[in-house]
Amino acid sequence: MSIDGLCFIAACSPSTGGGTARAVIAVYAADSIAPYSTVTPVGDAPFLPAVATLRYTDGVTQSVPVTWDAVDPAAYAAPGTFTVGGTAAGLPATATVRVSAAFTPNQNTARASSPTQPGADAGYSGGPSAVPAGILDGTTTSGGWSTFYNKSATNTLPALSRAHATEWVSVRWPSGQRISSVVRFFTISANRVLPSTVSVSYWDGAAWRPVSGQQVQWATTCNQPTTITFDPVSTTGIRLDMASPAPDTSTGFLQITELQVPADEVTG
Repeated sequence: MSIDGLCFIAACSPSTGGGTARAVIAVYAADSIAPYSTVTPVGDAPFLPAVATLRYTDGVTQSVPVTWDAVDPAAYAAPGTFTVGGTAAGLPATATVRVSAAFTPNQNTARASSPTQPGADAGYSGGPSAVPAGILDGTTTSGGWSTFYNKSATNTLPALSRAHATEWVSVRWPSGQRISSVVRFFTISANRVLPSTVSVSYWDGAAWRPVSGQQVQWATTCNQPTTITFDPVSTTGIRLDMASPAPDTSTGFLQITELQVPADEVTG
């Protein structure tokens, strides 16, 4: 059981020969907040997560909300290292930020070969050759991720090919990135279309949050860039939620051949 945040484990020893029973109680308490560290290019605000790791005296850990002190932009205006204080579960939290001058501006941090080590995911893929990893391969003219499927008829079931109403894809990184735009290349064909709506969210360490100031410049032809801009965010993940203009039909599927995320790419 737990009382006031303390954990108790009781072990009772049976009485023998009329003796008194004994209870041994081990008490575990919140001990400390695990330190956090990250790296950011000169001039880019660092990613500071919304949750921290609380450690108990028995070695058990738990994610808890954390509040960080405000960071003066002067702290990341030049190469070096600085610390940010915070509070989580009533305990002090510390983030160490390394500011690096070794970076290349305006690189696609969503390509598979990037030193930022991106990974892609999606809510649904239409087949084994159209998985999310395909949007990171650097090819904008073919392949990529798609929701298209066409299940052949069986002896008891008719053929089936129906687009879902909504879909999502995401790109995540092991360390924080400073991002203000996403570029996608959509395939347009007889059964693949541009989404009717798209919204961008970013990962704050605990949940997906909608970006602010989003603007979309739609492509008008197949496999051309659709650019989404928004107010800059420091994050370890970007998610795109899309709606099909023709759900439950065979002509409303989505396909993204490539997804690009321009940002300052740290190289050292």
